[in-house]
This record gives sequence, C-alpha cells and structure tokens, in this order.
Amino acid sequence: MAIRVNIDSDYMESLKQKVRESKNTNIISEALALYSWVADKKLEGKDVFSTDSSGKEVEKIIIPGLDKLKE
Repeated sequence: MAIRVNIDSDYMESLKQKVRESKNTNIISEALALYSWVADKKLEGKDVFSTDSSGKEVEKIIIPGLDKLKE
C-alpha cells in the first residue's frame, strides 16, 4: 500500500540525522510499528513510560490520539 504524507523536509532531515537513518521509509515503518505497539498496550489497559537507565526519572508517554483506546 502506498501512503502519501506531507512532512516538513527540514524536520525529516533533522530526524534522519538524529536516528542515523538515510531512508524515510525505514523511519516511517519503525514509527508505525511503535505506534501499533503503544495502541496494543492501551487496548490491554496499560500505559507506556520512558525512564532513564537508573529507573528513577519516569515519564508517561502520552499520545492523545490513542487515549480514546482506554475507554
């Protein structure tokens, strides 16, 4: 399936450099895989968090479009 998305070219170039990936398709594919995984966790009634390596700094990951899955 082909999907067309308009993404600011400066933003995409910056992201490609940040994650050291040269192909847009790889970035989008991995982003969609992560989005799907988070959606699965929300459907299981779970939240997703980010933490530093010590586990002391914890942040809840909030994706507004997926909040409705908790209902």
